[in-house]
Amino acid sequence: MARYVTDIETTKSVKKALNKYGSLDIFHEKAKGSVKVIGYRKYSWGDEIDIEFTGKVHARVSWGKLEWFGHSVLDDKNKRVSKVKVNRFIKRCCLQDIKIHMNYFGIRIDQYSQIKKIKWS
Repeated sequence: MARYVTDIETTKSVKKALNKYGSLDIFHEKAKGSVKVIGYRKYSWGDEIDIEFTGKVHARVSWGKLEWFGHSVLDDKNKRVSKVKVNRFIKRCCLQDIKIHMNYFGIRIDQYSQIKKIKWS
């Protein structure tokens, strides 16, 4: 199966609409903040998006207690945090809200693996 981006007028107009209306707020027991869709690609087999997450996550680090962490936890040398696991955690927390929001634009996001890149600030 070929992996080529479908670039038609519909995808161009969706990208423009996402720049203007592609942000949403998230308030869960595991994540608080806002998500903005910064990239969108349409393939013949499905859609992919890139997001920017601004906020905090509620997690446990190094056998400690549950705390709220910002993006600075990735740079802290005393707390060993995997960026891959944090990205997967953010994808799973935000998936349901993103799925509902993307339906407004006709974009079908079914799995968290369709969220490809995360920029956490």
